Amino acid sequence: MFNPCVEYCYNRLGKQYSSDCDDKCEYAKVVKERNYLNEELNTRKIATLGELSSQFCCLTECENCPVMIHKYEKRTEFDKEILHEPCCTNLYKWIIEQGKLIDK
Repeated sequence: MFNPCVEYCYNRLGKQYSSDCDDKCEYAKVVKERNYLNEELNTRKIATLGELSSQFCCLTECENCPVMIHKYEKRTEFDKEILHEPCCTNLYKWIIEQGKLIDK
């Protein structure tokens, strides 16, 4: 696997990368954590519709989400700011409504 720190260290810091950097460099720690979380997301089994909408939300950019494409934002300012309702709940509700349309 390509280590992004090699290029980062040389271009940004003018230093030669070594494996010692992985435990000291903040950039290396962030890259390592991101890779771990991506691997966890890709291997997690989806058991419920809520998990599906949550994982879809994590892996998809907002402009590619059906909620944005179909202008399905149902949260009020109160929901967003006070209740901190995540946007994936809109996706969950959109999936339910689309499923109901198919059943008719």
